[in-house]
Amino acid sequence: MIFDTDSAFPGVSNLLSIDRKVPKYDQPEKLERKNMRNPKGFTLIEAIITAVIIAILATVAIPLYTGYVAGARQDTVNNLAQTAAAAEILIFVKQIRH
Repeated sequence: MIFDTDSAFPGVSNLLSIDRKVPKYDQPEKLERKNMRNPKGFTLIEAIITAVIIAILATVAIPLYTGYVAGARQDTVNNLAQTAAAAEILIFVKQIRH
């Protein structure tokens, strides 16, 4: 049985016959433009800019980090020296009492 749209739904056949503009992607220019709208990777300039920003941050961060490490080492040496001095005083006091 063939379904007749005109008898069941008058006016539907006119809607179905409307020419819709469908983009044609068989031309290379249009394909390239379509790909440029939805990039899926990084361009070379984006990668270079990222590397430059990381380099600038590293030039600031590395000296600060080495300064913090040197300060922490100096604090450790000071604490060990104070502990050794306190132990030496205790030994000296014990020797005087005996």
